[in-house]
Amino acid sequence: LNDVPKEIEKGVYASMVSRIKLLAELKLNIKSEPQDGRFSIAFEKKQVEVRVAVAPSEFGESVVMRLLDPDAINISLEELGLRPDDRCRRLLHSMGIGTNAPSVP
Repeated sequence: LNDVPKEIEKGVYASMVSRIKLLAELKLNIKSEPQDGRFSIAFEKKQVEVRVAVAPSEFGESVVMRLLDPDAINISLEELGLRPDDRCRRLLHSMGIGTNAPSVP
């Protein structure tokens, strides 16, 4: 982790927000409505998904960025509390969504 200044100058912050909005393909001219977007970055030979949420606030636009590593998501339906014969699993299978468990008849 890197140290971050406690305060960022208003002009610098506005430039940072604009750059993030460009990367996430958000509309630069809309500042009074929330917007959501995404982009990917290469990090250590992997693609990392960055989800961006921008919302108006009392002091200007507020930005939240979530970093998602697709390789880190490895959870079975059983770990989510679903039984192998669960209706949800059959529904997912019928929609063509694969799971990491045996297919359901």
